[in-house]
Amino acid sequence: MTFLIEPKLFAANMRYYRERQSYSIAALAQHTNLTTSALQSLESGTHIPTEAQLAHIASARRVKQEDLILPRPPEVEYYDAC
Repeated sequence: MTFLIEPKLFAANMRYYRERQSYSIAALAQHTNLTTSALQSLESGTHIPTEAQLAHIASARRVKQEDLILPRPPEVEYYDAC
């Protein structure tokens, strides 16, 4: 599967899912077999992930690859009507 990846969007999504699941860069490195340096470069948007890196990160975070490269829908806040 080939994707056109926008580095800054990927970086923001990668950070979002990593932090949402309370993972450090070091913990993600252990689950992806990528170095912390490589992950930091990806999360800063200075590098574009390879297809293999994208697959490893998505699998480790249990998200679809598309979740990492497409814009996330806006988060909705719900309020109690009472």
